[in-house]
Amino acid sequence: MWPHGCPYRQALERWGNQHQVTVDITSIASYGTILGCVSSGAGVSLVPAGFFEQFKRTGNIRGYTFSELFPVQNYFIKNSRIDRHHSRNAFETLLRAELNDV
Repeated sequence: MWPHGCPYRQALERWGNQHQVTVDITSIASYGTILGCVSSGAGVSLVPAGFFEQFKRTGNIRGYTFSELFPVQNYFIKNSRIDRHHSRNAFETLLRAELNDV
């Protein structure tokens, strides 16, 4: 899992505590390394659905969902001191359009 502060790590820790499951978590700050560890059978991980979908075939990994796991909140953050940034502004516009349709 990612180091302390990662919402996926916190969700896994919370789930383990609720079920009296001891979770020995190694801190790894790279999805590529996490995938390599899981692919080799060295452990399991809780990752974003998009990451799993992208690498499930190449990593020969299997995914499971648990309704008990709380959804992880994601944030779009930006530097408020920078007014104009073409790519960021285009992405923000796209997000607003998509989220308004939900």
